Amino acid sequence: MRTFLFIFLFWPGTHTFIYAQTQIKTYYDSTKTILKEEYFILGNDSNMVDGPYLMLHENGEKSVVGHFEAGKKHGRFTEFYANGLLKREMDYVKGLRE
Repeated sequence: MRTFLFIFLFWPGTHTFIYAQTQIKTYYDSTKTILKEEYFILGNDSNMVDGPYLMLHENGEKSVVGHFEAGKKHGRFTEFYANGLLKREMDYVKGLRE
């Protein structure tokens, strides 16, 4: 029984490491009423952006919408003009633009 427990606890892939995400919000103004960016980081490391990413123009319209995985752009990033019209779309895989 002890051997089984040892193998289960230390066998690769039988457990998952969990990293806490911290939500980050930046603002255009000092009173924090005009949101600039919203994203998440892993383990309090500002270089490890992870999950959905949103940047807004100062008028509140979307500027950039995308997704990060472990600090790297991953998936579609969409940019918008300040009037809300589509500017461009770019696809990334593990930080590399396709």
